[in-house]
Amino acid sequence: MSAHIYVYLKRGLLVLGLFVLAACQATTSDNLEQTYGPIESEVLLSDYPKFTLVYENYQVSEQEVSALAPFAKDIKIKVFMGTWCHDSQREVPRFLKLAEQLPEMDYQLVSLDYQKSDPDGQAEKYQVQFTPTFVVLKNGQEIGRVIERPQVSLGEDIAKLAAR
Repeated sequence: MSAHIYVYLKRGLLVLGLFVLAACQATTSDNLEQTYGPIESEVLLSDYPKFTLVYENYQVSEQEVSALAPFAKDIKIKVFMGTWCHDSQREVPRFLKLAEQLPEMDYQLVSLDYQKSDPDGQAEKYQVQFTPTFVVLKNGQEIGRVIERPQVSLGEDIAKLAAR
């Protein structure tokens, strides 16, 4: 009788293992090979449906645009994000929609791996610990950052930093 139990246990563990592997495969970021380092917004939106969905459904407020507009040409924003990160999937498409309204604003998207690193070492240089991190630069110097989620809105939070 105990020999039968071991056979069933082995089969059960095998089935459980296959189930876990299949579940992990299905939950990777949209089943795409991950890209780390600088990434263009067009690539992000075309290759990662979770980002596209938020982007398409987000409405930028006039208040956000008008708060940031006076500073848009004077700042650069480095956006450190993970395609696998739910906060990035929510905030980065919102930022892209905002940036679309302010074409004079310069920004760069940098995709990070699970260890919050990238091939060029930018995340290490800026000591990024959380995703997304929006590093706001003025004259090449960091003036502040918005980490994970804004307090008010991305536009208003960035404008507050730029007004310093």
